Amino acid sequence: MAVNRTRLALSGLAGPAGNALLVGGVLRLRQTWQPPFQLSTALTWAVFAFFMGLALLEIPVMLYGLKKIAAGQQPAAQTVALLGYVAFVFFPGVYALPSLLLAEAGFLWPGTLIAATSLLRLVAGTIYLTRE
Repeated sequence: MAVNRTRLALSGLAGPAGNALLVGGVLRLRQTWQPPFQLSTALTWAVFAFFMGLALLEIPVMLYGLKKIAAGQQPAAQTVALLGYVAFVFFPGVYALPSLLLAEAGFLWPGTLIAATSLLRLVAGTIYLTRE
């Protein structure tokens, strides 16, 4: 059974909204606070590559799992799938935290790019999970 597209999109929007609040709060914090140590540019790139790879490679695996959960016969299967979808769409913000908190002040865009993959997850999930 496919998930209702409207319910999925509306619940999925909570992910990027929470993500924007988290990343916006960290960026605001970085205007006044400097970490006790900062990553070098090379190490920032390594952290970016690791977490961006994780954020992208997780998409097909999680979507497959969420679709299997939503297809379950239990009455709460749809609700569990929607809650999992919200967490799935939100989580790139968590992956972005090491880059945002420890990078040099002028080099925060890689963490922001990691967090922006939540929009990719929202679109991919809305398309994939609503198909029969």
